Amino acid sequence: SAPPRAGGGAGGRGDHGDDDERAAAPRDRTRRRRPGSTPTEIPSDILPTRRPAAAAEPEDEGLRAYNAYLADLDRRDRRSGDRPADRPQENPAP
Repeated sequence: SAPPRAGGGAGGRGDHGDDDERAAAPRDRTRRRRPGSTPTEIPSDILPTRRPAAAAEPEDEGLRAYNAYLADLDRRDRRSGDRPADRPQENPAP
């Protein structure tokens, strides 16, 4: 016989030694598909509509022009060898 559990006594809730075995046993009421049945689709009007996906490219002309300007500056710096990352730091971090 299993040792008594905390809170259990004669006729109490904790005196069932086979609770764990019953909980681990598979249930008889599992949902099984009937032979020949096919899954049904969810009607489209039940689900909420999705928001359209955000554009992959920014559509702001000013932002595009600024990014092109920065890219041009970077190309010039690479050609001249005068890049800020290549310069020694004036005030190195402690």
